[in-house]
Amino acid sequence: SVTIDPSSVSAATDIVDDDATLTAAILIGGATAVNTAVPANYLVTYDVTDSNSNAAVQVTRTVTVVDTTAPILTVPENITEEATSGSGAAVTFSVSALDIVDGVLPATCTPVSGSTFAIDTTTVTCTATDSAENTGSASFDITVVDTTIPVITLTEPNPQIIEGGDAYVELGATA
Repeated sequence: SVTIDPSSVSAATDIVDDDATLTAAILIGGATAVNTAVPANYLVTYDVTDSNSNAAVQVTRTVTVVDTTAPILTVPENITEEATSGSGAAVTFSVSALDIVDGVLPATCTPVSGSTFAIDTTTVTCTATDSAENTGSASFDITVVDTTIPVITLTEPNPQIIEGGDAYVELGATA
């Protein structure tokens, strides 16, 4: 009589045959069907027959492949842009997400690429969710600055000519 230990399925015992020889003869079925890229339950079977043609009761192991890993997002380094108006600047950026099971996934960012960002620092947060409902996130900062110097334009005429003793009238300037 042959016994396969279902708790380890790495050993087979027999009252006649050598345990090590018998263990080495265990036939494993279904193991090549376990696809670690596809979450599912897989059945692996274990069979062995001793030297007297006594077959052990087949032992089955359920192998469960799970996906508990969140997608990984690739976001830009922090971005600094010059303001193009008093409202700030429209800034575009690119983000990608990759999952070990689902592959390339769409990423959603708030605020979205192409938004007008105010003169200040805004944190952009991006997320992606895989088919197993694992959500990955990453963030980066967009800083909009105003480093453009103002330009003063004198109103005409320049030079302003005043007759001695006349009152000075400021003609003004614009910026």
